[in-house]
Amino acid sequence: MRGFRCFWLLMPLCLILSGCSIQSSQLNAVLGMFDKASVPFDENGWLVEFADYSATVYPVTVDQGTLFSNQLGDVILFDGWMVPEVSGLGRRLKRLVDDNDGARRYMYGNRFVAQHHCDPWQSEQQSGMIRYSQVCWGQRQYRNMIQVNDAGQIILVIQNIDGGDQYLTLRKK
Repeated sequence: MRGFRCFWLLMPLCLILSGCSIQSSQLNAVLGMFDKASVPFDENGWLVEFADYSATVYPVTVDQGTLFSNQLGDVILFDGWMVPEVSGLGRRLKRLVDDNDGARRYMYGNRFVAQHHCDPWQSEQQSGMIRYSQVCWGQRQYRNMIQVNDAGQIILVIQNIDGGDQYLTLRKK
């Protein structure tokens, strides 16, 4: 009986509101921002390369860093210094990289693959740009690299993500 009484109390309110349109200048302003893209996707694309695979990915800022993704299912998380998580890239297994006090552990899904040791990052200036590099070694020595342009933007990331001889490259288009 109580629900029936609520129906009769709310019915006039619904009839009044159905004839009105609610306007909000703030809501209209926000919706207007979606009418035109502020940064075209083509200008914000990055090229990802890994082994014989390449595709365009697009960055989105998340709490953990920058997440690069595309419609092909490629997902690359970059935390500002390293690539701790990758999936896609023409392969099914998720790759995880964990860096703890210079000991870098490589995983495929839940399977441990390798552990390498990495020196701290070093920087050098080159033609107005800064190149950060890190020497790591497992079965052999290799180098991870991040390049920053003169505006302070990262434009190139080269990282070993599998504990082997293959490198992931992210390059600003």
